[in-house]
Amino acid sequence: MKRLTLIIVLVMCASLALAACVPAASAPSAEPAKKLKVAVSINTYNNFHKVLYEAIQKYADANNIELQMVDAQGKADKQLTDVENLLASKPNGFILLPADATALGTAVDEIKKAGIPLVESSTFTKNENFDAFVGANDTMVGNIQGEYISSYLEKNPEANLKCGYLRILLGSPLDKARYEGLIEKVQKYIDAKRFEIIADRDGLATGDYSSSLSSAEDWMQAHPEMNCIIGQNDGTAVAALQAVIAAKRNGKVLVIGCDGEDPAISAIKDGNMSMTGLMQPAVWGDTAIKTLVDLMNGKKVEKFILIPPKIITSENAGHVSNFTYSE
Repeated sequence: MKRLTLIIVLVMCASLALAACVPAASAPSAEPAKKLKVAVSINTYNNFHKVLYEAIQKYADANNIELQMVDAQGKADKQLTDVENLLASKPNGFILLPADATALGTAVDEIKKAGIPLVESSTFTKNENFDAFVGANDTMVGNIQGEYISSYLEKNPEANLKCGYLRILLGSPLDKARYEGLIEKVQKYIDAKRFEIIADRDGLATGDYSSSLSSAEDWMQAHPEMNCIIGQNDGTAVAALQAVIAAKRNGKVLVIGCDGEDPAISAIKDGNMSMTGLMQPAVWGDTAIKTLVDLMNGKKVEKFILIPPKIITSENAGHVSNFTYSE
């Protein structure tokens, strides 16, 4: 009996030893993460939108996202075709910078018909079937100009501002919103008769900046009391600044713009221009792609993700280069 027990034990040990030598079945390897594909249609690939797209690209490169970008060259009809072609590649999501807020409404419907999320930036279409908009609105542009003026008048209680106002695209929604945003912030100084617009002109009436320069030259002659010029963008403001310098009134006339373009930043550093609003396209681009990824992952996001322009003056202009603010 003892011998039989010993044999059984030896057989069991041998079986265990053999089992230890047999390699364990390997677990099935995890499938590589699926590479997401994002289509990007840009209205005009200028320097501003180049900075925006580079921020999108930086995030995509770090997160296994394939990008397809097409420049519409400012043409709405080309952009409509671009959107069709991009959709044919079956992207997982779409970022649209519309060339025309009305005409691109049909593109919005086509993108949503494809069953993919859509984030708009730079401006948004009148067809609000998009999932999210990332950027600034035109009221914000006027607001920050008004905030700067209000701060100036508060710090200089003896000052009164007699201003020239240069518009772009007179009568357009952009013009209306930027003007109303300004007035909203300076209304109390209008009521106190410390702020007044004494001359008002469409700065892009001729399709370039020459009319802004011409208007400001006229104002320097006709309105010696003028001590402030506000441009609805940096192009109009920088053009007007040339007239101010030619009249040897730089430093005596506040010149205010918005966008954060390099010529405006340089003029602020030189002490000739007072203020601009930095639109921060890199922040827009980074936020747009992150928002789209959230949507592709089924997360809920805000419909309008508004990023206000940053007030730039001589105190912080040294932190700005190529539409980008660095601490």
